[in-house]
Amino acid sequence: MSAVEETPDGPVEVIQVLFALHPGFGAQELCGPLEILSKAHHKINDPKTKAFECTFAAPSQGVTSSSGLTIKADIDLSTAHEDLGEYDVLIIPGGDGVDAVLKNESEPLGLIKAFAKLQISDPSKERTLMSIGTGSLLLAQTGILQGLSATTHPDYYTKMEIICKDAARRGELEQTDVMEENYVVNNARFELGEKLEENPFVLSKRPDGRRKSIARKGSNAWKESVKRRESNARRASLRLGGLRLITSGGITSGLDASLYLVAAMVSHESAQEVARVMQYTWNKGVTVEGIDVRTDGNGEMILSSIKSAMECLKVHLISPAYNPSTDQIFPQSVDRTDAPEPKKIKFASLGLVVLDEIHFPAKATQRDVLGGSGSYDKRFHYVTPVLGVKPEHFRGTPLLDSLAFHLLAEPEEAMDTIRDLLQLRTRSGIHHRPLIIWEPRPSSCIPSNLTSFYRAMAMVDVFSPNHIELGACFGYSFVQGVDLKLVESLATEILESGFPNGREGSVVIRAAEHGSLPHPKVVDPTGAGNAFLGGYAIALQETPDFVKAARYGTVAASFALEQIGLPVLSIDPCSGEEVWNGCDAFRRLKDYESRL
Repeated sequence: MSAVEETPDGPVEVIQVLFALHPGFGAQELCGPLEILSKAHHKINDPKTKAFECTFAAPSQGVTSSSGLTIKADIDLSTAHEDLGEYDVLIIPGGDGVDAVLKNESEPLGLIKAFAKLQISDPSKERTLMSIGTGSLLLAQTGILQGLSATTHPDYYTKMEIICKDAARRGELEQTDVMEENYVVNNARFELGEKLEENPFVLSKRPDGRRKSIARKGSNAWKESVKRRESNARRASLRLGGLRLITSGGITSGLDASLYLVAAMVSHESAQEVARVMQYTWNKGVTVEGIDVRTDGNGEMILSSIKSAMECLKVHLISPAYNPSTDQIFPQSVDRTDAPEPKKIKFASLGLVVLDEIHFPAKATQRDVLGGSGSYDKRFHYVTPVLGVKPEHFRGTPLLDSLAFHLLAEPEEAMDTIRDLLQLRTRSGIHHRPLIIWEPRPSSCIPSNLTSFYRAMAMVDVFSPNHIELGACFGYSFVQGVDLKLVESLATEILESGFPNGREGSVVIRAAEHGSLPHPKVVDPTGAGNAFLGGYAIALQETPDFVKAARYGTVAASFALEQIGLPVLSIDPCSGEEVWNGCDAFRRLKDYESRL
């Protein structure tokens, strides 16, 4: 419980903070937040009303930072575990020693897990977990960031994404939205009762004209806390039992996050005063979910959750009766909660939309052919601007909740698109991690981009260039001929560099006629590679066997090249099953496997 200090004006709540230190911690990542919290008072300039009491826990009596500063621990980690219920805030500094903690799976990983579990088991108390800099990597390693948003030092975004992705595979397959922000707050508390233009936590305007709030004043120590206490049931329904979770970027971002903590748990005025004394300009961060805490005239609390609104939106959007041109986002008079949920969309592409107009020397012109006909590219040119599909185009549609996504992009473009996609999904209440397949844009396949390729591969599950694009990445040309042994060697190199340390992922090299059995009905190979990736993605959702998934992809591609444009889908009148170009896909799969 938070300590209460008696003053002439009555009791003042003291918020208990535990710093969990590890060998090689960052000195400034400790000292910055410590300085801010030590200067915070419930009453400005009244030292008798200190707001925070800080305790150091470490694996030994003395623990040394990466810069040589030695701190004497107040308690050891065993005692910290025993007394964990007494603390309101747990702070995890980063530093060079984080790598050793990750490698050895040592403390404070156990302490982080225990603190999160404590909130889940006992949501009656408001607790806060905050990391500074690379300390967020430790939170990611424990898996508690699944389904949430977080940030870290900018030099470690990629490593953070890799750790979060691995944690998702070990856990519930929910992704973490790694945001390039100053600090990120999950499960914030905030008031909408005050004037929004005067709200000290407001960061930016929302589409509806209101502005996004970052937190509410007070919480643990607010004078009206008894009257306006959140319901335990409501808090328990949130992720991690309503644990306020704050991750920050580098050293100065840790100062900003600490000022946020002061403002959220004491008062905005106290945070401003601390910043003034330190001659520091407070830069705000962002919040991604929160509890809207309001009161009626009798002081009774009315609670609503942003997440609940998103769940309402999700139910509405999957309704078969939904009409995006006329329906409201939040239905008021139409109850659709009992509408049957349709099948999940398993695959969506963020590629290009191309409608071809193909002119033949002695045949009629074919117009509006979907695909982009590579067989007739000698005089190929665009007659209208390229229409690229962006995550924003999926907003408010069931496509956003697809189980797999394909994108055609350059490395930097791919990383930006994936971040935008995952952020949009998280803000829309979608927390399961999708399968992500990346096909590189041919013009970006040059040796100088290899480092960027490896960074982007950290964010995807499947990387799939064709053999010509793969060769170009390493300075080889396979336009006139192909060396399959060299292709395999280059594929192995890019696999080991892009998916290091046994991280699960696959590299699929689409080699056209060099990687497939002869097919007697080839008319136009345009789109066969994309059809392969679609079939491959569907199969990976049903089996972890990459080889079997490749067989599905090969059969899917075989239908794409039998005509100009799309294959014809129909229903077999006898079996009632769908057939493509008059053929059952699974029958073709069985035939294909018999030929291998």
